[in-house]
Amino acid sequence: MIITPVGAGISGATGRIVHASTAPDGRIRFSTSSWPPRISISRRPVCASPASLLGARGIIKTRRVADFPGCRLTEYADAKKLPLMHLQSLGLRETKLGGRPVVMMPYFDQDGNQVATRFRVGLDGNRRFIWKKGSRASLYGLSRLRFARDAGYAVIFEGESDCQTAWLHNVPAVGLPGNTQWNEDRDAAHLADITTVYAIIEPGKSGAGMQRHLARSSIQPRLRLVHFSNGVKDISALHLADPEGFRAAFQAMLDSAEPCPPPPELTPDGPYYREFWPFSIDEKTGLTYTHDPEKSPLWLAAAFEVVGRLRNHLGEAWGLQLRWRDHDGRRHQWAMPIRLIARRQEEVLEPLLDGGLKISPVPAARQLLIQYLGAVEADQRAWVTGTVGWLAAEGFVLPLDSDDLNQ
Repeated sequence: MIITPVGAGISGATGRIVHASTAPDGRIRFSTSSWPPRISISRRPVCASPASLLGARGIIKTRRVADFPGCRLTEYADAKKLPLMHLQSLGLRETKLGGRPVVMMPYFDQDGNQVATRFRVGLDGNRRFIWKKGSRASLYGLSRLRFARDAGYAVIFEGESDCQTAWLHNVPAVGLPGNTQWNEDRDAAHLADITTVYAIIEPGKSGAGMQRHLARSSIQPRLRLVHFSNGVKDISALHLADPEGFRAAFQAMLDSAEPCPPPPELTPDGPYYREFWPFSIDEKTGLTYTHDPEKSPLWLAAAFEVVGRLRNHLGEAWGLQLRWRDHDGRRHQWAMPIRLIARRQEEVLEPLLDGGLKISPVPAARQLLIQYLGAVEADQRAWVTGTVGWLAAEGFVLPLDSDDLNQ
């Protein structure tokens, strides 16, 4: 029997509860306890039940579940038909990430110092690679360029596995971590003293993007393009089809390589699409940002042209001449003062949006658009002035109807 004080069952009420029980000898015993009862949480797990997930302070601990399938080094070697010892000699090791096995691929600089690490976290699917935190993308295989200098040529591949296959057959190679990852300032100097550079152009958009970036590089006059055919996607597939006959088949492909054509010359009508790593732009897709080749490109804006750089006759008031078409196909131009990128981003975005240029609503994408405008290069130059008449010794400035800009 339980006897409670009046109001003890009411929320917020306090008091003591009287407990009555019958002893074996027939006598009644009474005891009391406080109300409401005190609740304590054990600071130490006592069993392997859901309660064991409670931390030292009663907080439920969770483990992050890996969103990739995992990849063992032996599985990777079997899938690529590459000797395990060959891969280990290149620094590949099996380790754990998110509780799952992954293959660690170190990136070395020309002096053999490890500067980055990339993990192979799956053999197939969209999620196959992860960069180690703090790593910065670079060419894969820089420490082996000495062999390319001795041979007088180097071959650029996309991806690490193609390089590992090439090195097995003594082909001097370097790899791009992604088809749009060529960085002129970072990469061109490493190949400056190599007589001939071959680039493996894979079928489809991936190869087209790689060719487009390389064609704008300073290595273009020394660059020769190797195209796969007969259903062969890449060098790894060529090796898998016939490991014994690989060297002869690949040499035949190098012998049939074609010079890389220069990018189309810019005409007065353009288009003046300017792209550089990690930004890409074309009329259909627009401006995108791809820093991590394992992630989908981040869309920033619809396509627009950077026609050239502007300045006044004193070499001041620099800016960019931007040109685009709105939703109705009407052309717009804007002489954007470059000083605006140091102010609020709205001062840059509002004139573009008012002119019908579609821009991503994502804040990070808009910030990257500002970075693009601050870093883009344009060789074309034009004078800008706010007055009509003689402009020093440069010529006579005539008035221009604003409608003429939108033809």
